[in-house]
Amino acid sequence: MQLTRNGEYVWDEKVVVKSHETIENADGSKTFKITLNQDLVYSDGSPITAKDYVGYTLAMASPVALDAEIPAVGGTSYVGNAVFNSAESPTPFSGIRIYDDYTFSYQVKASYFPYFYEKTYAAFLPYSLKLWLGEDVEIKDDGAGAYLSEAWYEKNADGSFKKAAQLTKARYATTE
Repeated sequence: MQLTRNGEYVWDEKVVVKSHETIENADGSKTFKITLNQDLVYSDGSPITAKDYVGYTLAMASPVALDAEIPAVGGTSYVGNAVFNSAESPTPFSGIRIYDDYTFSYQVKASYFPYFYEKTYAAFLPYSLKLWLGEDVEIKDDGAGAYLSEAWYEKNADGSFKKAAQLTKARYATTE
């Protein structure tokens, strides 16, 4: 999404978005489905994919964020947040889907509508997965929703999540 000089939110169809659709679901929720252009890259030349658009939300909606002293409020407006937020093992976030390398969707709960600025629910940004998740965590979707691999949920001897340190490092951009 981009904000025009006139204060209107519009899709960035010139650079980022190849196609998009808003689906009104029977339960009153809405699904924002987006297909990205395939030539998007970060400054280091690595490709930007659908996983880059969902990984940060998954991390911030997980209990690992709480261990990193980050309020786990990521994804509160999305269907399936309560189940995902309390899971301590790989669990699908039903309202977040990855269909292929360049197509993803977010399903916003019915209770968030009507809303004059509803397009802002589709204002997603890509985030570096290596920075926020580390090298060993994968983002998967087997058809029931996107989720983080087992490596995300590994625990220390004291029962805390090992990846909480990764989030803290990313949050404060430390090099330690």
